[in-house]
Amino acid sequence: MNIVEYPFSATANGEVDFSSLVKELAQAGLSQRPFLMRGYTSALRIGFAGVVSQQDRTLLDAVVASHNQLSKLLDSLKERRLRDIDIRTSELIATGSFEYPEASGFIFSMTTTAQFNTLVMYTRRNDGNFIYPVVRSIKNNKSSISLSDVSAVEAFYAASEIAVRSVLDNGNILKEQVNDATTMEQVNAVVDNR
Repeated sequence: MNIVEYPFSATANGEVDFSSLVKELAQAGLSQRPFLMRGYTSALRIGFAGVVSQQDRTLLDAVVASHNQLSKLLDSLKERRLRDIDIRTSELIATGSFEYPEASGFIFSMTTTAQFNTLVMYTRRNDGNFIYPVVRSIKNNKSSISLSDVSAVEAFYAASEIAVRSVLDNGNILKEQVNDATTMEQVNAVVDNR
């Protein structure tokens, strides 16, 4: 067995995250896979079955030196925040609603099914076999409206798309702020309070 030892201070921030380091070593292109990795009080020990070549040692040095590099941690935090924003955006659309006609008090759902039905209606609006008027129930199913012709269907579809687009745009603004952040503090300062 051949052991290569590094002080923890050899990593970018002086710490070792073993699960991340295992992945980083697996992606490094080493000619042999390390089978033993232990962290002692201040040293990281990596074991190999065979002799560690100079090429492997160079790769290993580079992996350890960049391990826990702030940019990797920052990228990881950004990915997590972007995913959270996307999840929240999807939730807001799925539970959201829009009003049509404006100031009418008629509130319609933006669920995936509602969006699909609206899209089908919009796509078929000029079809000679499409039957008018089209009746759409409001969100609480206590009332409905009647869309009498192509222009009414187009206006309803536009109101639906504007509502969805608004949620997406607000999410994209937050995602842009996360992507533009250069520190972990800046990423954490982006609050999704939608």
